[in-house]
Parts: sequence; C-alpha cells; structure tokens
Amino acid sequence: MRSLALLLTLAGACAAGALDPPEPDGTATGAEIAPEGQLREYEQLANAHRARVGCGPLRWDARTGAVAQAHADDMVRRDYFSHTNPEGQSPFDRLRGAGVIYTAAAENIAFGYPTAASVLQGWLNSDGHRRNLENCGYTHHGLGLNSGKWVEVFIER
Repeated sequence: MRSLALLLTLAGACAAGALDPPEPDGTATGAEIAPEGQLREYEQLANAHRARVGCGPLRWDARTGAVAQAHADDMVRRDYFSHTNPEGQSPFDRLRGAGVIYTAAAENIAFGYPTAASVLQGWLNSDGHRRNLENCGYTHHGLGLNSGKWVEVFIER
C-alpha cells in the first residue's frame, strides 16, 4: 500500500514528503540504466512536466545535488528511510551544513521506484510531492539515487 508522510514544514515555505514503494506491476526495473542516466532522464521528464504547468526548468545546483546524493547514500548505508537522519538532521540542516544559500527549500524522497518515469509519476500522484514539483518559485535542484532510494532537493534563491 502506498502511503505519504509530509514530514517537515518550515515557515510555510519549505516542505518535504516521503513516498513509499509502488505496488509491483511487472514493469521494467530500470536496473539496466546507470543511476546517472536515471537522474538525467528524471530531470528531463520533470522539467517537461514543469513546462506544461507554466514553470521554468529546474536548474542543476552542484551543492544541492551533493546534499541529495549524500542523503540517498546515507539512507542506504545505514538502512533507514526518512527526511531526518539518525542524528536528527533535517534537509534544511544538511543544506546549511553544505553552505547552500536559499530562501525556500523542499525535499521529496521515494523508495522502490525502479525508473525515472515511475518515480515522477509517483510524486505527481501525491499532492505534497506534486506541489513541490510544480512550485515555480523553486528554480534549482539536486538529485540523488542509490539502490532505489530517490532524493530530490528543491531550492529557491
């Protein structure tokens, strides 16, 4: 069963959501595509969706990408699935720790979606995740993927 937990809201401008694995449907696993290719494909699909709803494209931010990838790696290494790491650090703490300057931020996480298209569809089927993706105020982002754990961090500068 799919479930959604909007875990963080900060000053009404920052939100984060977690998306559990999709139900098995027999679709391709995406395992044959390297994570970097999956992330590039996701970015293209997400930006095409944003264009359809009237938003500009999300531009890659290397520091934000490093934060997203480090969180995906940490969740795999320490076997957890949450916006908050075992030490209690939030996405916002991780962004600040990496020196990322932003006026608003959000994080979407998902687990078990095998392809870029499936994770995008999963996030679009969830109100909170969709709001993050379709928030035209977010201008930059970073992505992380490790062993089926997806992390997208959005920032507004």
